[in-house]
Amino acid sequence: PVFVYHFYYFGPAEQALPYTQTILDLGPIAISNATFPYKHVSHRSFQASVGDPTCATGISSKLRFPVGLKTYNVSTNREIYRLFEDMIAAAPALNTSFVQFEAFPMQAVKAVDPASTAYPHREDDILVFVFPLPLTSFSPLPPHPHPELPNHAHYTPTTHSLTRSLIHSSLPRAFSTQYLPSAANAAAATEYGRKARQLFLEGARPMRLHAYSNYANGDETLEQIYGHEPWRLEKLRRLKREWDPNGRFRFFNPITGY
Repeated sequence: PVFVYHFYYFGPAEQALPYTQTILDLGPIAISNATFPYKHVSHRSFQASVGDPTCATGISSKLRFPVGLKTYNVSTNREIYRLFEDMIAAAPALNTSFVQFEAFPMQAVKAVDPASTAYPHREDDILVFVFPLPLTSFSPLPPHPHPELPNHAHYTPTTHSLTRSLIHSSLPRAFSTQYLPSAANAAAATEYGRKARQLFLEGARPMRLHAYSNYANGDETLEQIYGHEPWRLEKLRRLKREWDPNGRFRFFNPITGY
């Protein structure tokens, strides 16, 4: 497994150095940095802009197992690392899988009274994203719509490679379909994802699943996705009926039935 650390700072690069120095002191085998406009963050860091592989037509990547956490648990992380090694040894076809830790400034989120909105899980500080690949294969990419972006040259109408990594603090820079999907690979990926999520939950306090809705796998309850308080779910359903009475936006983990 490979550890990859992505750090994003809104400001001059020299101001970010004090925050990254501890990572640099570890002596990473490779370092890269770039400065770009804020409006290009999705493309440059997540490959999630219009025309990028993440948003390409034909990708179906539902094997995701999110977990919201309050703190890092070193013992749990070591167990996850060993589980990852065991998975690759038993199912080499899953060697492009990754586990991603996301951490963002939370001051504004926590400044809002949790009882004042329908938004759940404000107490979480870390979002873990267990992503055991495969992905279904996707169509060749069209020409990138923003060729003026500095790193557009690596876009080609072929399958992209994915860093073989265990720990990410942001999405990897490219997608890959290393093999055609199969029932055996899907079963192994599901087994690993569920085991990893359970390990994270066992190391958390309280041990209750918070699943970020955009990453939800589909096997979670509505309470685990949208909040465990009955009043919160009812408020969200009421808002949904008010603003989307015809259920136009209902494809992904809908809060109401139509």
